[in-house]
Amino acid sequence: KLGPKSPEMQKLYQELLGLGVVNSQVQIGDLTALFKDVIQGGNQFITPDTILKSFFKRMKKVGSFLQGKYVAEDDAFKITNYLTELERLKIGRAKQLNIKRADLDATLDDETLLGLKRNAADIVKNTVPNYAYVGSAVKTSRLLPIGNFMSFPSEMIRTTSNIGRQALSELRHSRPTRGSNVGPIVFDIEANAFVKNDNPMYATGVKRLAGMTTALTAV
Repeated sequence: KLGPKSPEMQKLYQELLGLGVVNSQVQIGDLTALFKDVIQGGNQFITPDTILKSFFKRMKKVGSFLQGKYVAEDDAFKITNYLTELERLKIGRAKQLNIKRADLDATLDDETLLGLKRNAADIVKNTVPNYAYVGSAVKTSRLLPIGNFMSFPSEMIRTTSNIGRQALSELRHSRPTRGSNVGPIVFDIEANAFVKNDNPMYATGVKRLAGMTTALTAV
């Protein structure tokens, strides 16, 4: 409602930059590196083709414009994910404290709120493709004829396993159990009885696991 140029939005964007959530588009990372290789390497392997070098420099300007649009779309998606994860964590925190979600913000001190924000940022960085997490071996593979855009597939593998790991952590009962500890009803050894799973993030874990299963089935 306030618009992207409002002080509030700019402050949020700077905060998300610091948390490493935005400005880390995977495909753009590969594309920028490829452009850099071609332009900087021009003196070594395309010296006879000064026209080609000039062409690539012009293309870089076009690429910069398209890059801005592409990164903006990716950032919008990651910001939405971040705000969603932060809200989920706040709901879970409210359940832990046995208070209404509407009353939670008034009880949060700066340190606790920062902890929730960092947690939400980590979830986004670990479950959404992020160029900052691509290994050096994968980045170097762009020099190979078949390896130009290996970062995105490698990130899909990393984030899929992380989504499963995150979902399981949200499904686990807090105390030792006999048998499964991720069901809605578990056998609590300490209570020596069947009890309701006490993980405040359980509903989120179920949704996350269902979403991942649906996506993998469709693929």
